[in-house]
Amino acid sequence: MLQDPVILDRERKELSPALVLSSELLEENLYTLARVLGSIEGRVTLSYSCRDLQEDRERFPSSLLLGAYRLISGNRTGDYSDLKCFLGEPAGLCRRREPSAQ
Repeated sequence: MLQDPVILDRERKELSPALVLSSELLEENLYTLARVLGSIEGRVTLSYSCRDLQEDRERFPSSLLLGAYRLISGNRTGDYSDLKCFLGEPAGLCRRREPSAQ
């Protein structure tokens, strides 16, 4: 979880109990996003970048995408390996790099 770089959560607590903490803001944002997604009629496409091109390593989806998978699949205990099987092979503009034969 990222904190505000100007005023840290522990400093916020000391200044005033009325100040919103980073954890509370994150929870509120996730709730708002879930509410918006739940109110949309029709289709919604969720995606994520599965490859970090600068560091040439795999990236993983957020817990929000895992939650969406659990809702639409009915698999309430599904984990990231279940999600990966559900999603199948990545699609995108970059070709998958095959290991070089040496």
